[in-house]
Amino acid sequence: MFFTLTIFLNSQDSISASKSKIVTDSLPGKDLFRRNCGMCHFVNKPFIGPALNRINERNKNWLISFIRNSSKLMLKRDSITMVLYEQYGYVEHPNFKILSKNEIKEIITYIERASNSNSH
Repeated sequence: MFFTLTIFLNSQDSISASKSKIVTDSLPGKDLFRRNCGMCHFVNKPFIGPALNRINERNKNWLISFIRNSSKLMLKRDSITMVLYEQYGYVEHPNFKILSKNEIKEIITYIERASNSNSH
């Protein structure tokens, strides 16, 4: 009986983990994230750039501005931008002017959901 219960509980954990993976794998914004952000960022751990799992702590309009044109924020000496610039070795975040606001919002939504599911 214990062996059967253990197998059942372990299979339930696997099912939960699989469902979590399916949810984040099918999220809008995931491909955009991988193509544009994934070279420097993971969601839940630092890589070349910071982990993005606390992105919801930033103002969304600021995030959109930063992602689209961090150079503009640097010229304005935006305090958050300048702190990030110093923290990450004086490497400027690339500008993604090619991305629409809606595409950036999809990326932000993907990051928020992926960080809640602990995937990267």
